[in-house]
Amino acid sequence: MIRVIEERVLDALGEEPLFESSVAEDVGAVISATIRYVARRLDAPTPFMRADFNEETIVEQHLADDYEDWLYGLPLARGSVSIEVRRIGGGRVDVLIAFGTHRVVVELKRELADASRESLEAHYGAQAASYQATDYPFGLVLVLDLSTEQTGPAPHLDDLVWINKAEAEGRDRWLVWCVVPGRRVTPSQLSR
Repeated sequence: MIRVIEERVLDALGEEPLFESSVAEDVGAVISATIRYVARRLDAPTPFMRADFNEETIVEQHLADDYEDWLYGLPLARGSVSIEVRRIGGGRVDVLIAFGTHRVVVELKRELADASRESLEAHYGAQAASYQATDYPFGLVLVLDLSTEQTGPAPHLDDLVWINKAEAEGRDRWLVWCVVPGRRVTPSQLSR
């Protein structure tokens, strides 16, 4: 299933003429790593993703530290990972993976109210797209969803990853969205 989702996302990005050669390879590696991160956290939630944590005890930094550890454990070929980098698109980015001629920005968010696709895109899309103002028009948004308690089966990976084109004046930007469900319980706790 992971490969199916990766192929779907990469095929969509293939519509953009700039998504080619080493840029496509490097951006694709970051996308693959992030999708696999979400899949791993669906299978093996970390303590900050559990139901006994709440919005007062979970901060975005929990997600940042866990994702950073994940990225450092992967062979991203030529890429180097930096956290909290300033002066990118006029602001500060959460995660920057720098390659020789380009970079990939991953914006991290903690959502407490509404983690629907429409809401996430409306609230965070413009910010995430702004970080591609001086680079190739591809970025990622990784969201920790704390908006609802888990009362049924965990969401399927296919529902937690999507791509959209953020319209911008001049050049559109492509954003890959990945959602990590929080406030999780074990499957046995769902038995009645």
